[in-house]
Amino acid sequence: MGLNSDERQKVNTQNGSWFCQLDQNQICHMILVAQSFSERLSYAFIRENREHIEKLAQYFMASDSTVTKHMKDRVKELMAKYDDPANMDALSKAQNNINEVQVIVGKNIDKMVANQGNLENLQNKTQRMKDLSQTFEKNSGDLHRLLWWRNMKLNIIIGCIVIALILYFVVPYIRTATTAKSVSYTHLTLPTIYSV
Repeated sequence: MGLNSDERQKVNTQNGSWFCQLDQNQICHMILVAQSFSERLSYAFIRENREHIEKLAQYFMASDSTVTKHMKDRVKELMAKYDDPANMDALSKAQNNINEVQVIVGKNIDKMVANQGNLENLQNKTQRMKDLSQTFEKNSGDLHRLLWWRNMKLNIIIGCIVIALILYFVVPYIRTATTAKSVSYTHLTLPTIYSV
């Protein structure tokens, strides 16, 4: 036949279809089914049969009678199981559903792992923002104090200028008023007192 390990082959004859597959020990597992029987189910039968026979220690070196004895009941079970393809399709549908759920769960786990990475990234960004906000708050407090002192200095300067302007205009007025009073007193004559 020229098959490699785990390679499959189908041969159609007048009696039906032969399905065969070599295992790793070059043992050929074969099944003859009606041509209308599903290829997928035929290879599923072979797979289950292989899995059971491979449980027998060194099955590839065992005698025919040992293998026959080991496989007799299992082959009957498999034949009963695969006798009605409609039941097998229901089972295969259920198995496919299970496989789909496993794929979805796997994807969800991958998403959770990705979300965990995103969450860690988000936590790092949040910590950076918190640090930056604390720095901003400190700098804004320093700026507030600086601007308050500048404003206070400006208010003091404006107050000094206002006082200087008031003094500039009021002092000459007071001087003229006091000199005017002293001038008016100089024209007054005081009675002279004579002493004896």
